[in-house]
Amino acid sequence: MYDLTFDPEKYEIKTCELGNRSITYRAFEHIVYCANPASKIQTLNIYVSEEYYSGKTINGYSLNTAPIFAPNTVGGYMEGPAMEVGIDRFNHKPNSAFEALLHGYVVMCAGIRGRNTGMHSKEFFVGGTGKENTENQEKRSGRAPALIVDMKAAIRYMRHNAKTVPGDVEKIITNFKDYVMSFVSASAKKEKETHDTSVRLSDLAVPGSDIDEQEYIIFEGNQVKKIDTDAYVKKITRMKPTPAFDALSLESPENEEFGDDEVMARHFTEFAEKHSKVGGVKADEQIIKLLNPTKFIGECDTTKNWRIRHGAFDRDTSIAIPVILATMLKNKGYEVDFSLPWGLPHSGDYDLEELFAWIDKLAK
Repeated sequence: MYDLTFDPEKYEIKTCELGNRSITYRAFEHIVYCANPASKIQTLNIYVSEEYYSGKTINGYSLNTAPIFAPNTVGGYMEGPAMEVGIDRFNHKPNSAFEALLHGYVVMCAGIRGRNTGMHSKEFFVGGTGKENTENQEKRSGRAPALIVDMKAAIRYMRHNAKTVPGDVEKIITNFKDYVMSFVSASAKKEKETHDTSVRLSDLAVPGSDIDEQEYIIFEGNQVKKIDTDAYVKKITRMKPTPAFDALSLESPENEEFGDDEVMARHFTEFAEKHSKVGGVKADEQIIKLLNPTKFIGECDTTKNWRIRHGAFDRDTSIAIPVILATMLKNKGYEVDFSLPWGLPHSGDYDLEELFAWIDKLAK
C-alpha cells in the first residue's frame, strides 16, 4: 500500500526550451496517486514554474492561487502515460503542459489506464471475439470505467494534499481530447472539469476564404444563411460503417472498452446484442451508464461550466453527439461554451490561447 502524502521536497528543477521560449520549473514526477494501484501507469506528474518559489507572479497568479491544469494523453480508450513538458507527439508543437506552465498554471498530468492495459499487444485494435482471456498476461484492468476512475483518483490525490501541493485545488481544470473523456466533467471551482479546444466557425464569409469556397454553404452577401447538410456529408466523406461503435462483429475499440479480464469485448446496445454476428453479450447496464454523461446531468455535483469543441470535419463520431450534450446541459441551466471549429478533423489543443482565456475568466 502506498503512502498518499505529497512530499513538497521531492522534486527536480528542469528547464525546457522550445524555439525562442523557455521555462524553468519544479518537476514532481512518478507519484503514485492511489493506495493500491492496479497498473504501473497509475502515477502523476506535477509541474510548477520556479518563479513562484521566489515570490513572483505570472499573469496575476501566485504559487497558491494558480489554477491547476490537468491534461492527459488518452486516445482511442487506450492507456495514456503521464504527460511530460515538451513536444506534442502528434502535432510536433509545444504541448499543452509547456504552454500552461508559461501561462502561469500549475500542471498535473496523470497516467490513466485504458482498454489495452495489461495486454502484450499495444496495437490500436486487437480484435474481440467474446472469448475468455487465456493469454499469459497481467490482468486487463483498464476497461470501463477505469479511465474515468483514474482521472477522478488523480484529482482526489491533489485535493487530499490541498495544504502542500502547489496551486489552488478548488480550480482544477481537466483537458480532454477524446470525446469519451468528456464524460468526466465538472466545474473549475470543483474537483474535476473537461475542455475540448478549438477555434470558432464564424458566420462571416470572407471572399476568397475556405468558407467562401465551400459549395454546400449558401450565402446572402457575406453572411452564411444555410448549409446543405447532404452536400456537407458528401464533402467530408464517411469514416465508419453502420453501426459505427457497437460493431455486430465485436470488432471495434468501443466493444473492447466494455470487455474485462475474462471477456475481450462486449456489446453495449440492445440492437447490436440482438443482431450480433458472433453471439456477443451486452455489458452490465451500470458499467454502460458510467460512460454516459447524460445520465448524470442535473445531479448536485455536475459541473456548472463547460467548454466543448468538436471539429466541423471530425468524422470520429457524429456531430450530433456534442450538440446533444451541449443542448442537454444548457436546458438544465449550465454555462456551456460550445462551438464547431471550422474545417478541423478529430484533434485537440489547437486553440490553447482561447482555452486559457476561458479558464482565466473563471479562475480570477
